[in-house]
Parts: sequence; structure tokens; C-alpha cells
Amino acid sequence: MAPSGGYVVGRQELVEKAGFRLAAPGIRAAAGLGSTKALAQGLFMAPSTVGEALKGGLLVAETMAYLGYDTIPPCGERGYVRAVRLGCEHKVRSFCEAVQQAGPVGAFVRATMGESDGYADRVLFAQSTFVDGCTAELSADAPAREPWAVFAQGGLCWQHWALALARIVSGVGWASDSHLSAD
Repeated sequence: MAPSGGYVVGRQELVEKAGFRLAAPGIRAAAGLGSTKALAQGLFMAPSTVGEALKGGLLVAETMAYLGYDTIPPCGERGYVRAVRLGCEHKVRSFCEAVQQAGPVGAFVRATMGESDGYADRVLFAQSTFVDGCTAELSADAPAREPWAVFAQGGLCWQHWALALARIVSGVGWASDSHLSAD
């Protein structure tokens, strides 16, 4: 929700120093901040956006646990980022592709593994975001390695995760090796 990618708050002199560090030389924090209206809108919407993402995370945990997968944090515990251990590359790709396809923006884009700064392994990123790279919106990423876990996060509304999960569970082979209960 922040047009500049985030907010810097605190003592005036420290905010100014951060502006010098985070912006191009000579223009300080004035570049890229957008309007005060956009900044205020982001701050105003932040609590409900986080609440919706937390509800979406719980839905991801409950759904994937029902299918027999481990989630971190486990069901019933809140967490903004939800890790789901899927156990194989195929399921990681399917999960991320479903997230990508569930969105109003970029649904036609195919999520692919690639190199990314800050990651030791290749990583698969999926996002259905109005703002590129905004993890407050629906997104998932997964490093290309064991235990083949996907990290689900964000969601402007929990229903967006419901749409993504409907795509995920309609895929073939989503029940883990453990047996599902008959309830």
C-alpha cells in the first residue's frame, strides 16, 4: 500500500538520514513518495489488510493440513507468512501456478524458477499483485530445494486465498502420503 515500497517513521533526523540513504543522491526522500493522500490511504488500510492476510493464512493452513501437509506455523496459530511442506518440485510449481492464475493481475504470466539476489537457491515467485513485488497482496515463493516448501503470504482479502486454494485442491495428486480422515 506504500507507493514508495514502505514507510520510514521515527525521529526527524533519523528519518532524514534514511531518506538520504534510500533515495538517489541529492533528492533525499522526496523522490517516489507519491502524494500524502496515497501515504495516508496506505496507513489507514494497513490494519484491515494485515487482518485479511492473517485470515487467508489460517485458511491456507487449515486446507493444506486437511490434505495432510505440515504447515508452519501450524493450524490454529496466526502467522503472516505460512510455510507449507509439499515434498516435491511438481507440487511446489502447481501451488505457485495456482496462486499466479488466481489473481486479477498477471494471471496470464507463467511463474518460473530463477536466480534472485539474496537467495542461495533458485526460487519460484508467484504473485497476483496490483503493485509489483507487494507481499501484502497475494503471493507465494519457494526455493528450489528440499523439503520443497512454499511460503504463502499476503492477500488483500481472505477470499483471494479461497480462490487460489480452489485451484490448488482441484489439481491431481494433492493428498499427501498420509491418509485423510473420512469426515
